[in-house]
Amino acid sequence: MEPPVPCCAYSCRRLLLALVWLLALAAPAGAQASSVVELPIDYLATSAELVFEGRVVGQRVEQGQHARDIYTLVTFEVLDVVAGRWAQPTIDLAFSGGRLGHLAMEVSDMRIPAVGEHGVYFVERLDRRQVNPLLGWTQGHFLVSASPGQRGIVRTAVGRPVFSIEARPSAVRRGLSTGTAPGVLTSPQIADEAPMDVETFKARLRELTR
Repeated sequence: MEPPVPCCAYSCRRLLLALVWLLALAAPAGAQASSVVELPIDYLATSAELVFEGRVVGQRVEQGQHARDIYTLVTFEVLDVVAGRWAQPTIDLAFSGGRLGHLAMEVSDMRIPAVGEHGVYFVERLDRRQVNPLLGWTQGHFLVSASPGQRGIVRTAVGRPVFSIEARPSAVRRGLSTGTAPGVLTSPQIADEAPMDVETFKARLRELTR
């Protein structure tokens, strides 16, 4: 049985989508604006339809029914399913924006995973296209970086190391996102604390979904 979604969290999701689409419609051709509501890490973990560790193995740009409907289809190798269900070895996710011949579209604050990127991804829905398929945009987009012979270290989408993740009260009023989900700690809490490796990060996410 899935955990109930708090009313304020559901409202946040609706507000997020409304802001994105309203600003997109108001933007000039070739550029779209975005505003994303803060979503706590525990909400991301319990509300995403799929959370997986993966690696980008392909990317192609396609056009929809309208000239402005340009999106980048990113193919991921699925390395591990953290939450939700996915039985295939790969998954394709469509991100709005990209360049196709002389046509181009950009969405502000959109980070499209590049080929070779290794990360942990929170997919909002599997049954329909979103402006950004990742719940909370960069809030649901984590990178995994590794040095030879070392475990992969988890970083935010902007490259800041993650030291811990913790649940946050759902009743707290949220503003617009600065790029990192509330509850993701990007500075050490004790002396000599090391950033989280990907296995520890995934284990903690699984705890949050119970």
